[in-house]
Amino acid sequence: MVENSVNGLENVVVKITWICDAQDGDFQASASGYVPLEAYLGMPFIPFNELTEATVWEWAEKRIDKRMIEDGLIAAIEAQKHPRYGYLPTPWSQT
Repeated sequence: MVENSVNGLENVVVKITWICDAQDGDFQASASGYVPLEAYLGMPFIPFNELTEATVWEWAEKRIDKRMIEDGLIAAIEAQKHPRYGYLPTPWSQT
């Protein structure tokens, strides 16, 4: 997300939205979130049109708990593979 003007700077990235997908065979899981950023005077500023994917990833990775996200996706896929709960038809509907 870009804010038009912050502290005299234009087109300032103020939020990075991320999505992480995982797949194991036919099982899939996804997580998403965002990383808020703040622009301060005196900080090095990179104009929006000069940003690279590597720079934005560097900013995001400093604020994302990658291990927690990956563990959550692994748990979600394992829960699909080995469901704890299921649904059975009622006994009276099987006649």
